[in-house]
Amino acid sequence: MAKKSNDVDVEALKKKVLPIIRIAVLGPKGVGKTAIVNQFVNNSFEPQYEETDDDIRRYKKVHDLNCSPTDPQYVVFIIEDIFPTNHPDLVRESDFLKTNIYFGTLENRQQRFKEEQKNILDFDKQIYGYIFVFDGNQNDSYKGLEEPIKYISEYCEKQRSFSMLTSKKVVVANKSDLIEAQNQDKVFSKWKSLEKFNIPTRFVVSAKTGHNINAVFEEIGKQILQDQKLDMIDKAWLTEMNSLIMGIESYRKKNKNNNQDDNSKKKGGNKGFLGCGEKRKQFVADDEDEDEDEEDEEFKNLQQYPGMMEDNKEGCDIF
Repeated sequence: MAKKSNDVDVEALKKKVLPIIRIAVLGPKGVGKTAIVNQFVNNSFEPQYEETDDDIRRYKKVHDLNCSPTDPQYVVFIIEDIFPTNHPDLVRESDFLKTNIYFGTLENRQQRFKEEQKNILDFDKQIYGYIFVFDGNQNDSYKGLEEPIKYISEYCEKQRSFSMLTSKKVVVANKSDLIEAQNQDKVFSKWKSLEKFNIPTRFVVSAKTGHNINAVFEEIGKQILQDQKLDMIDKAWLTEMNSLIMGIESYRKKNKNNNQDDNSKKKGGNKGFLGCGEKRKQFVADDEDEDEDEEDEEFKNLQQYPGMMEDNKEGCDIF
């Protein structure tokens, strides 16, 4: 049986280090952001509309950017499907968490809060690319992209000092299957209104039929990998993470020694309140282990294609 161009050679991957490419998908309500991601990750289309409301949906896919059995270029896509840019909760001061997560995504800031870290893979790594989606079949849908694009391009990236890398951007007009031939010119006229943001890469796609879906992710992935600054960023990030890990280990070792000293004192006579001192420390240690297990578990639970790569950590190294 002939091998398909998009089949993953697991044995070859075991010998490779796969780069992680973190992508955020942004756009107004109902333009098909989730449908686009689902088509790319799972090769399927769900006609039943379900709004991305209370959370950020995250997906993982190992993909060959070259679609070539002889010269593959595998990467791990981490895709963040963000709730709508025009979500009403974003203007409510009371909904701090959602607003903080959303603007944290736009600002590409490192996620520091525990509630934000939950369910987020590589939350300390920056977003390398944004896919901005509008409905090509609706006249004013593209207007919902202007503010976030402007915010990211003119404020966040100019003000951001921790990164030398400017994120790659793609604008996508979805629902090409609904755009009649005589209305194609209207879609291209909408591009012109976004030209001021200098995003040359544009696609007309259909999440329903799959038209141009893979091309969007492959193009932005190639642009990211071709950026020579990426290696510098990753090395700086790895250095920072190693320093952070060493600091955490030093803190844990010091804390463990302190606990052992306290335990020796308690064994000398005082066993703690109702004799529960030792048990309480065990609970604390268990909680720390559970936190680590939760992070590992979140990685495994991210929706992933293909299924054979579910045990990703053993199948290949990632950074």
